[in-house]
Amino acid sequence: MTTSEIEKVIAQAKSWLGITEYENRFVEIVNVYNEIPGASGPALVSYPWCAIFVSAVFWKAIGESRFAEMACDRMIQKFQELGLYSASGYPEVGDVIFYDWDSNGTSDHVGIITEVADNGCTVIEGNKSDAVGYRRITILYTYIKGFGFATRLDGKAVDPATESTNGQASNPSNFNGSHAS
Repeated sequence: MTTSEIEKVIAQAKSWLGITEYENRFVEIVNVYNEIPGASGPALVSYPWCAIFVSAVFWKAIGESRFAEMACDRMIQKFQELGLYSASGYPEVGDVIFYDWDSNGTSDHVGIITEVADNGCTVIEGNKSDAVGYRRITILYTYIKGFGFATRLDGKAVDPATESTNGQASNPSNFNGSHAS
């Protein structure tokens, strides 16, 4: 993705900040998801919606649909098919982060990284306490399952030997922490 596309994705995600599933504006997120060609569905407002949020953000901001899904694990599968998923690595602003809350190997939640700092990152998520909200996590956050490297949709696959597209760390902080792969 270009810098401009990343900025559009983050701006779109932030434009939905604070929307809860209990208000009429929430339906917009579900409706945007249901417009995405090739995405599973249709999504209903009663569904868990973190992956719906991520998919809708990328679709509305830049027309990206290659990893659009309603379920986190199916979204991971699409990133894997694109060669853009890793259980560890060097995420950047605009990449997608997956969590495994109960450490059973299944992804339970997903969000979009909006800021990367030396000791962690800030993530915007749908369905965080029934709303669009931020989460700040550290490098060693136990529940990180992996990353969908959306910023690398220009055709560069993730090199599992280096967890980078070019052998260089894109950020000095490695987010592989103590989570289960």
